Amino acid sequence: MELLMPSSSQRTPPRESESARVKSDPASPNRNLPSDVLAKVATYVPTQDVVETARDLGNLERTGSAGREALRRGPIGIYHARVKRIGTSAKAVFDTIIPGEQLPDWQVNRPSETARTRAVGPLLKFQSEAGKARFTTNILNLPQPDQCDAILSVIKHLDDLGEVNKTRLIERSIEILQLDPPLTWNQGQKCPAADVLVQGEKHLNDDQKTRVQHERNNRPELLRLFRRAVADFEIEKNMAAHPRRYQDAKEPEVKPIDEVIDIIERYSRSVVTRGPNAIGLLTAHESFVKNVGDAYTRTRAEFDSSSRDRDRSALSR
Repeated sequence: MELLMPSSSQRTPPRESESARVKSDPASPNRNLPSDVLAKVATYVPTQDVVETARDLGNLERTGSAGREALRRGPIGIYHARVKRIGTSAKAVFDTIIPGEQLPDWQVNRPSETARTRAVGPLLKFQSEAGKARFTTNILNLPQPDQCDAILSVIKHLDDLGEVNKTRLIERSIEILQLDPPLTWNQGQKCPAADVLVQGEKHLNDDQKTRVQHERNNRPELLRLFRRAVADFEIEKNMAAHPRRYQDAKEPEVKPIDEVIDIIERYSRSVVTRGPNAIGLLTAHESFVKNVGDAYTRTRAEFDSSSRDRDRSALSR
């Protein structure tokens, strides 16, 4: 299985970097370069965008035997192999929790739609553009009362969805805010659209902020709901800034990166085998997400450290 490589029909040419176009061009001069030179080229490919990096390294790998050899050696080879393993497992778990074109209906002892969307939020960065678009559509196809709850469940990961999908979710939240009377729950004390727009305010552009403010200024019933949304968000931020610390808590054991990835892969295989409607599907999911984040962060840090060492070595010559 190839990691996160969208098919040619799924790629968006205007967003593709110049380096990616060069690497994917069959006539690229990279095809004529020796593997040691390609290995040096590869060290400049990784960015903060996991999917773009995987695609560009894959393009380089497909230039031929020299490209494949280049990505088997040194720090870039280790980085590429690890990220492929992490990404493949993350995608497999994501596709099991969010299967197909529609979120599974809730069943007893099975995760709700919002539990599913919340669970995969930290995995969005590993999904292809098509996967992110499908996920966004899944949320927008939920019953209207559930849409803002699902959006709120991934509010911390909206940037990982990309600008187009993020805008789709914000726009839907504004549409729901404009309903008259406003959509509320908890006996009219909470407005899910207000919660989304308060917690996701940094994601709104100027036009969206203006439209939200217009609603607040012209509909007195929204003032109370927004005050409640702001107050609840302040409590949530305070709790996140001051987590409970137990005196007898032990520092978690730091395992080698490849050992953590082994654990990730075992969990992924187990989830896929059990399927999307398994009882207790998300029981150990939190540990999986932490392991994915830990393994990727440390893999990236290790590669960045090797790059700095390389640059210092070059300057000293």
